[in-house]
Amino acid sequence: MPKLNRLVAGQTKFKVKVKLFCFSFLTWQLLDHVLFNPSLWIYTPATVQARLYAYLATEFLSDTQIYSNVRRVSTVLQTVHTLKFYYWVVNPRAKSGITPKGLDGPRPAQKDILAIRAYILLFLKQLIMIGNGAKDDELQSILNYLMTMHEDENLHDVLQMLISLMSEHPSSMVPAFDVKHGVRTIFKLLAAESQLIRLQALKLLGFFLSRSTHKRKYDVMSPHNLYTLLAERLLLYEESVSLPTYNVLYEIMTEHISQQILYAKHPEPESHYRLENPMILKVVATLIRQSKQSEQLIEVKKLFLSDMTLLCNNNRENRRTVLQMSVWQEWLIAMAYIHPKNSEEQKLSDMVYSLFRMLLHHAIKYEYGGWRVWVDTLAIVHSKVSYEEFKLQFAQMYEHYEKHRTDNITDPALRQQRPISTISGWEHGANGSTGAGTGKEGELDMHGKCVKQMAVPPGTAVAPGCVCEPETGETMIDTSVMVKQQQAIAFQDAPAGSNGYVRGGEPDLLEEDETCLPDGPQDGMDGEEEEENDDADGVDEENGEFQQIDQEVLKYCDHLHGKWYFSEIRAIFSRRYLLQNVALEIFLASRTSILFAFPDQHTVKKVIKALPRVGVGIKYGIPQTRRASMMSPRQLMRNSNMTQKWQRREISNFEYLMFLNTIAGRTYNDLNQYPVFPWVITNYESRELDLSQPSNYRDLSKPIGALNPSRREYFEERYETWDTPGIPPFHYGTHYSTAAFVLNWLIRIEPFTTMFLALQGGKFDHPDRLFSSVALSWKNCQRDTSDVKELIPEWYFLPEMFYNASDYRLGQRDDGSTVGDVELPPWAKTPEEFVRINRMALESEFVSCQLHQWIDLIFGYKQRGPEAMRATNVFYYLTYEGSVDLDTIGDPVTRDAIENQIRNFGQTPSLLLMEPHPPRSSAMHLSPMMFNTMPDDVCMSLKFHLNSPIIHISANTYPQLPLPSVVTVTAGHQFAVNRWNCQYTASIQSPSYAESTQNLNANLPLTMDPLLSQINGHNNSNQQNRRHLGDNFSQKLQIKSNCYVTTVDSRFLIACGFWDNSFRVFSTETAKIVQIIFGHFGVVTCLSRSECNITSDCYIASGSADCTILLWHWNARTQSIVGEGEVRLRHGS
Repeated sequence: MPKLNRLVAGQTKFKVKVKLFCFSFLTWQLLDHVLFNPSLWIYTPATVQARLYAYLATEFLSDTQIYSNVRRVSTVLQTVHTLKFYYWVVNPRAKSGITPKGLDGPRPAQKDILAIRAYILLFLKQLIMIGNGAKDDELQSILNYLMTMHEDENLHDVLQMLISLMSEHPSSMVPAFDVKHGVRTIFKLLAAESQLIRLQALKLLGFFLSRSTHKRKYDVMSPHNLYTLLAERLLLYEESVSLPTYNVLYEIMTEHISQQILYAKHPEPESHYRLENPMILKVVATLIRQSKQSEQLIEVKKLFLSDMTLLCNNNRENRRTVLQMSVWQEWLIAMAYIHPKNSEEQKLSDMVYSLFRMLLHHAIKYEYGGWRVWVDTLAIVHSKVSYEEFKLQFAQMYEHYEKHRTDNITDPALRQQRPISTISGWEHGANGSTGAGTGKEGELDMHGKCVKQMAVPPGTAVAPGCVCEPETGETMIDTSVMVKQQQAIAFQDAPAGSNGYVRGGEPDLLEEDETCLPDGPQDGMDGEEEEENDDADGVDEENGEFQQIDQEVLKYCDHLHGKWYFSEIRAIFSRRYLLQNVALEIFLASRTSILFAFPDQHTVKKVIKALPRVGVGIKYGIPQTRRASMMSPRQLMRNSNMTQKWQRREISNFEYLMFLNTIAGRTYNDLNQYPVFPWVITNYESRELDLSQPSNYRDLSKPIGALNPSRREYFEERYETWDTPGIPPFHYGTHYSTAAFVLNWLIRIEPFTTMFLALQGGKFDHPDRLFSSVALSWKNCQRDTSDVKELIPEWYFLPEMFYNASDYRLGQRDDGSTVGDVELPPWAKTPEEFVRINRMALESEFVSCQLHQWIDLIFGYKQRGPEAMRATNVFYYLTYEGSVDLDTIGDPVTRDAIENQIRNFGQTPSLLLMEPHPPRSSAMHLSPMMFNTMPDDVCMSLKFHLNSPIIHISANTYPQLPLPSVVTVTAGHQFAVNRWNCQYTASIQSPSYAESTQNLNANLPLTMDPLLSQINGHNNSNQQNRRHLGDNFSQKLQIKSNCYVTTVDSRFLIACGFWDNSFRVFSTETAKIVQIIFGHFGVVTCLSRSECNITSDCYIASGSADCTILLWHWNARTQSIVGEGEVRLRHGS
């Protein structure tokens, strides 16, 4: 201690020497290596350390001569480093993963550490605020400390210092806090286990918002919906919102914030208080609604409603603010009890109703158009009351059901051996219908008996190869009880709609009135389903009833609901359901789709008008308008450019067939309208398959039922001799595509296995009728009068459908062979090889030359009418669009019978063409030069002035773009934006027949980048710089094509491979860097971009040499990558 006192006392003499001899360097050395060096002082007695930091916090900065020699930023960084690594309260290794220092000798006691930290923080606070206020780097060091430390004891005092700075010096702290994205630190702290840390984080948020402008508040909180995240974080470690938490939220709401935390009721709001942050009202309401019921919650609820009443009663602007909030009625009515059970609940309900009276009176008396508020309020309140009435009614039904539970009538020992679990009647359960059953043998036996008495949902779980056997008399349970048990499993918490649970006469269809539809080809059979917006998605896992539930039942409760953002919608198509134009299919950016069925076509139009204006997407050359979504299939066919692309061979046969299926109403979401593809190969017996032999291909000019001449005669005779009144004559009684056929093809993969079992009553079909051999299936399509089925797209891309990967016991055929994997032709050794050869055949010239004739049969003018009769292509009349109008059928029995026939007989695609489909421009149509070399395949070549190979090409040539272009990047890091000619049409003439060179140049597909075409010699270095990405690339990485991606509008080029482990966003107009993104610990080696349209966001995936992949969000509105590691450069570089 005496030596330290002499050192402190000697500062004056040293200052004189520094001043006389200008040895500022010596001063810096003294400060950095002596006074600010914690490794010298950590092992000294606690009194010595306290004296040192007390001197730094009080006398050290009081002299301007000393302060002028202190480097602020580095000193702040060094001080924060001292707190983190030396003067920690709790060892940070366990949680924060930081290796502490100063453990080699005796450390001060914890109370001494706290005192020393107080001096250090006081020194840090004074150091930051002396001068021109806080600097960005100084604040960043404090935020980094709060982000990397996870021990509450190590955070409390530093967080309190930051609150003090924000409160006392808002003019400099708030802008710096905004620039450094301090809100991210706040939300990290809100996830702390300590309530004190969470309250301090809320205080910090309150001081920041109270000193921010309205624009800054909006830019920080609204784009990422942080108010919703605020409610979620506050309930991470609290079952119920506490009074201190509400007090801080109240202060944020009114922006009257103090540094002290109140643990009792706050003072009543004064008359001049205003709702400065009204979204906090919804946050508090959400917290109360999601909290566990307790006495403390009742008190908080009373206080919240009392504060709202006083604020709205005293200030007209507060009432107007609440009325301007979106659906404020929803969270306010949720505070009331529709059926109060005691005086406290009645009092709370009266306070809510009083608020409604006050707000509605203001709306009708003082606001223009206030009657609209009344209309919205009545609708929302009616919904709440109806839901409460439904829950009450359902609770009574469940109570009645409980009296007949199986465990009350079966032997307890038997009950333990074969448990039956239900998940119905739960108010806290996952809402919505579920078709879930258990996968145990006992449940399967019961399911086999009940399947004839109730509609089995497609999601019912059935173990592979199970055979239902009759139970003995001892284990027999009353059938009606079993039916109720199974229905309780299938229809737990399902809201009763106008159609009831199951429509009569539809044993294979479950209709869920308020549950979202399946969103992919692997989900569910067809049905009328709508999205439900309900916040109750969780269940109390500690509940005793929950722990008794069979886990086999619970695993089917996931994914019952869906929520999709408007920004994810990429295309909207009108669809048919049961041959009526009452459905809608929405395609999402995640490559999935959802099918909705509505009561009538008028409702479909209203829904389309409410959805984003995306049309049918950007792939088909049709403008993105709502009118496009309402177009009929024939209008889509007429307005699209896909036929011309197919003729010019710009797209494959597979892509074109998928396009035709899509616009004709075929969808993966309806098994009765599944996409249809043709058989193309006829040889499934030889050991080798030569795709150059025409005899190996099917005649696509004839339907599948007319390929065999004798069978064709049979069908034509049936048509000519048909005399049943009321039913028009037809060739085929079955269709080429039905739900049963699709499930039979895909029986080996889920969920189609489960659907097939549900369709067949829980059992697999007879093994001889299952799909077991490719050759046998082809033979049956040629000889059986009841088998005229075509293929599905999976035959051309999904080899997994031919594997019995789950080892289902599919039985034995009559010849004794076991049905397992699909038997392939001899020329295919594996399913992968079979799919590859099948796809090659589909894309072959023989198929390309005939495919338009098959299209005429399925989608075109030979689909119906005289041409269909001449082509032997007439099906049962109820398979055609427009054959029946279900709305005109009044008898429900007749309507159900017709609907069942529509399902069972299949559905023909919508008619797309009334005239023959044009053929493809294949090589065989270019005779006599079809076997010669095709020099005109290369219609153009571009030569850039630098002799550097092109390593990347991005083609953004959509006609909807303002400037369609092709971006090229060379190995020398030079890029070019070459303009694409949307009016280009490929000529089928050889160059020798061209009219003139001038005409050829006018019809070129590309125009070289104008900036590069003007470069002559070395006089245009400025133009070259505007097309060069710089020289900061890592020399260790070989730059390849996957090092670059472009945005869909070609305005920005994203490149990786830089030495500083970043990837960068360049403007293609100026080649300036607009953003640098950090996140990897190694050189970024590859980039990839998801699909997007012109007005929507997309995702960027970056891969690094450190074996990590990061996903980034490209914001189309701000035209930048949103993330934690980006660096924005406003003026380029």
